[in-house]
Amino acid sequence: MDKIQNLLEQIRKKPVRGDLHNTLGNLYQQKGNTAEAVKHFLSAARLFSLPNSPSRNLNKALAILRKMVRDFPDHYDPYFFLADTLREMDQQAEACQVYRSLSALYHRDGKHLMAVSVFDKALSFGPDNQGNWIHFAELNQDAGMPFHASQAFMKAATLGFQEGKGENPAGLAVRALALDPENAEAMELLRVLSQQGEVEEKLQWNILELAAEVDRNDQYELALALLVLLEDSSLAGEARTAAETIRAHSGFYKDDPEKEDREPKRSLSRDFSGIKVLVVEDEREILLLLEQILSGEGFQVLTAGDGEKGLEIFLREKPQLVVSDAMLPKLHGFELCRRIKEESPLTTKVMILTAVYKKFKYKGKVQEEFNVDEYLDKPFQITEFLDAISRMAEGVKKGRRTFFSGKERRARETPDQQLSFLLAVRNDADLLAKVTVYCERKGFPLVRAKDPKELVDALRENSPDIFLFSDPFEGIDTDIIGTLLRDVLGNDWTNLVMVTKDKSRIEGPPGYFDHRIFSPVDPSVLENLVHLYLSSRPAGGDRTKAPGSFEERRLDSILKTKVERVIKSHNQLEEYYNTRFKELEAQNAKLREALSKRTSDED
Repeated sequence: MDKIQNLLEQIRKKPVRGDLHNTLGNLYQQKGNTAEAVKHFLSAARLFSLPNSPSRNLNKALAILRKMVRDFPDHYDPYFFLADTLREMDQQAEACQVYRSLSALYHRDGKHLMAVSVFDKALSFGPDNQGNWIHFAELNQDAGMPFHASQAFMKAATLGFQEGKGENPAGLAVRALALDPENAEAMELLRVLSQQGEVEEKLQWNILELAAEVDRNDQYELALALLVLLEDSSLAGEARTAAETIRAHSGFYKDDPEKEDREPKRSLSRDFSGIKVLVVEDEREILLLLEQILSGEGFQVLTAGDGEKGLEIFLREKPQLVVSDAMLPKLHGFELCRRIKEESPLTTKVMILTAVYKKFKYKGKVQEEFNVDEYLDKPFQITEFLDAISRMAEGVKKGRRTFFSGKERRARETPDQQLSFLLAVRNDADLLAKVTVYCERKGFPLVRAKDPKELVDALRENSPDIFLFSDPFEGIDTDIIGTLLRDVLGNDWTNLVMVTKDKSRIEGPPGYFDHRIFSPVDPSVLENLVHLYLSSRPAGGDRTKAPGSFEERRLDSILKTKVERVIKSHNQLEEYYNTRFKELEAQNAKLREALSKRTSDED
């Protein structure tokens, strides 16, 4: 124990020494403490593999990880880490074997979905290997994912048909159809093989039995399509008899005019392929599982292991859908959702997964405060998750609502459709969420401005009907916003509404504001604003300011320039102080580091 305590004391002083962790791991292993041994071996491997680590040594990391896989074969983490390190060192063949071993380990332990996710990585090393695809299909079948299994069997059948070797492609295509009778590729391959006389009689009987099973499920068109595959086979007579029976009891006849209009149900992947989904989850197994499921459905999947990384990827890639765990490191899932909704409240759909906030009261509160679109408790069923993703993707398919210019909106027909909102808000997530939800439900276009430049651009380029200005708004004084809107931009038709939490602002003089309302805002207040606007606005007329005299235009230009200069000088001042603050922070960090080093040397 003296050696262990001594090493622990050294690690406390120098935690980045990978060799110390490795030695400690060996001591714990000798004493039979597997948990502590695994922990310190992994720490050593990480320190030896970190890109910026002074002790970086990939060969040492590799040796430790290989030892862990050999000595602790039931632990999953060393396999993941070893495969990643091997790929970094371009040892692809061994990395593939490690993924296969880990997949087998998960399958042995009954974790079939994880077995599928891991083997999917091994597939990338041998995408033209028919045996790999057959094994992948069987793993999907064991995991209860028949659609994915069917696709994998079909991939294996196609490879066998193209190369003329391996397992019988007709048998694989029949296995694919047994799992997903709507697999059009399998039907087409069987049609070709049947014409060539390469579908043996046993497989023909399998197709006949499958058609009978599909018929029992009331999928009559699909059953008839399967029987067509047997037209040129030795069971053609049985197939015709079965087809007549189906037409008789289903009402589907050859001359039925409606038959051509009916289409079989389409799968999720055919409807929403190509949509970007960001998955943010700190539990690696769940992250891999969701990545596998969504990729199999045709989505383009992006992944992150913590909230900050998730936000970084979202800002860079702009995915349409986000699936996030609630309890995330570095940035909480709710805060991540709030920031995402601030960036694109109308175009991005967010799902929260949680094992903590599971009671109904949490769900309602989170959906209201953070504008979450879907909310699932952990553990959840795969079908439940796919249903939620489908609803979100349907919303994306309907397309983004756009903010119409005044001329475009005047071309629309009904008064309610002509309403549009502009919301100037920076940090009030509750106001942003409630206004966004209200506009989405009513079908009103909404533009959000979160800084002075965006606000000025929005006012210049668009003609909002109702302009909600959140007081205070950093960068623009509330008292000049009316001047900017009415006098500089010549807009006298927009309803200017101040939203504030300061009661003294509510009681102040009206000024340029048509209404002043107290935050928080609920839908009834927004509905009242709409009714007041509709009852007070003129029935017709152009929403543009008359050009006026040359002198008026000159004064407008001067005023506009002054407003822009005030905003610019404020921004420059803010930037200066932010820069100065960062410099002071850096100096303080250096002083703390020097003080810490001095204290360490004295010890």
